[in-house]
Formats: sequence, C-alpha cells, structure tokens
Amino acid sequence: MAQIKKRENKAGEITYLVRIRLKGYPETSKTFQRLTDAKEWAAQTETDIRRGLYFRNVEAEKHTLKELVDRYLFEELDHLKSKDDKQKRTMQLEWWVSHLGAYRLCDITASLLRGCLKSFSSG
Repeated sequence: MAQIKKRENKAGEITYLVRIRLKGYPETSKTFQRLTDAKEWAAQTETDIRRGLYFRNVEAEKHTLKELVDRYLFEELDHLKSKDDKQKRTMQLEWWVSHLGAYRLCDITASLLRGCLKSFSSG
C-alpha cells in the first residue's frame, strides 16, 4: 500500500515522499515536487509490482550491457569445458559490448539488436 507524506524543507519548499510497502516485496520510495505526480507514480508502481514488472525494470535501469557481460565473463565463463568454446564466447560477447556496451539493459530492444546485426552482415 502506498503512503504519501508531505514534507517541507527549511527553505519552505514542499515535496511529497511516496513509500510503497506490499507484502512479499521490498519497500520502494520516491520523492516528487507535485502531489499529482506522486499519486500517479504510486498507482502505476503498485500495479507494476503486483504484475512482477517493477523491480526488474529498476535493476535494468541501473546496469549496462558491459556490466552484465563483465559479470558473466567473471562468474560463468569457467563453466565452459573447452578453451575454444571460451574464446569463441568471449569474442562474441566482446563484439556486442563494442556496439552496445554503454546501453542500459532497459534500453536494449529487439529492433536495436536487429539493427546491430544488420550493420554487421552488411559491413
């Protein structure tokens, strides 16, 4: 359930702190300048949490493809048996990082991936 708390700082500026607590999910909060924005965010976020979308999006906004690939190479690559498989996988992932490494995970779409592959095959 969302709670909205009106806050006033020393300069007299008013903000609205939204805190959402739903059983079985971590608490989340955000601050807004306008009450209407706070109410809209609260309603949408509660819906997204119940549908299982919110926390995935939050994590995807925090990390880039390069971070994901680096983590994979560090944690998972050793599980591949052959040295050739490791080298091939590393080369493939490095190609993706060179093209999309700076993109946040939430910004990587199917059309972006197709565009990359199209430029690779035509170049």
